[in-house]
Amino acid sequence: MTISRREFLAGAGAAAVATGAGILLPGTASASGITRVREPALAPASLTMWTNHPEWVQQVTSLVSEFQKQYPGVTVQVVPKPGPSYPTLLTAALAAGSAPNIFGFQAGGQYLEIANAGHLHNLTGRINIGALLDSATSFMYVGNKVYALPLLGEYTTGIYYWKPPFAKYKLSIPTTWTEFTSLCKTLQSKGTVPALGMPSQDGVIPTFFWTGFMTTVRGPQGVSDLANGKAKLTDPDFLAATEYLQSLVPYLAPGFASTAYVEGKAAFAEGKNVLFEGGSADYTGFKNINPDVDLGFFAFPHSPNMGVSTVNSGIDYLYGLNSNVTEPAQIAAALAFFNFFLTPKVGTQIAETIELPDTKGAHTNVPIQEEIIQQSANDAPEWYQFDQLTDLWNYSLVHISDLLLGNITPKQYAINCQAQIK
Repeated sequence: MTISRREFLAGAGAAAVATGAGILLPGTASASGITRVREPALAPASLTMWTNHPEWVQQVTSLVSEFQKQYPGVTVQVVPKPGPSYPTLLTAALAAGSAPNIFGFQAGGQYLEIANAGHLHNLTGRINIGALLDSATSFMYVGNKVYALPLLGEYTTGIYYWKPPFAKYKLSIPTTWTEFTSLCKTLQSKGTVPALGMPSQDGVIPTFFWTGFMTTVRGPQGVSDLANGKAKLTDPDFLAATEYLQSLVPYLAPGFASTAYVEGKAAFAEGKNVLFEGGSADYTGFKNINPDVDLGFFAFPHSPNMGVSTVNSGIDYLYGLNSNVTEPAQIAAALAFFNFFLTPKVGTQIAETIELPDTKGAHTNVPIQEEIIQQSANDAPEWYQFDQLTDLWNYSLVHISDLLLGNITPKQYAINCQAQIK
């Protein structure tokens, strides 16, 4: 079962879970699945940790400092890596035996590959899984074992917009593709900046846009059907979504094909376009770039003839302990670190400063996060979390700019992408 954002918001204050860091020791258990034990003293240890969000480094470092106050003998060095290049950097580090003690990776195919290659410690029974929402635990298992957990929350993707132009021109939130195109035309004709930001050099933003529009066609069930071979990207309704994405090219910012994700994100935060695909995790980065951002959020619009407006949600990254770590003090420190992040207090701090939490009992009063939750009546998993769709996702990152540039037809693109589904 996956808990919806609306259910999370309604029950955030009601969940009763441990308020301490409570290390879950091997062989311990409780009826609730949440174990409260006395925190043992930890031997001195040093750990390194890679994350994929440089824009979060201040917030993550603050959380690590809180952990180190609780366990003064342990130090954790946070090393942020650029998101778009992170998978390549991690793959190279694992191959060279130089990966850090703790590192993150995508749920789905990347997680399975890393776990099956023996790069991770088995965490089964050693972390407080009962403290997590069901939506977080859904993608944590490899068979019946757990090798990784989410530390920095979950995110929901949709479309951000600058509020001032909407107020100035009395514009409404679009719910269909027709309304979205009309919105882009209006912004393009009245405004002084392009309507839509879609940096495409590394394929990140257009792939999220594409899968967002595709998800609206049949909702969450449609994504599962694609993953399980019960539907195809070449089906007329799904193909229409690919055609629709290509139709938005006239409203994109100039130079979109040569603009990287980081540059495009900064341009949107600086008000150089009005609309931008993004997730709840991105707001912190927008604020870091421009403290005066005034943004709203809406779900991906759907076809006027079918479907429903939808958001996609996913675990930001799962984090595991490198199997090369054999020093008992480091292993104990890492387990304490993991369980520290599963407490309601830390979950609330994540909700207030980074993104939506994935722990029970956490809450948020951040207006934009509440707005995102309200827009999440229909919520589907991000595509890359399905092992069957991971190769498709990676293919899209490399080739979707060809679709936007008109170098390939929507139908041929759908055929090529379909061939990537396992």
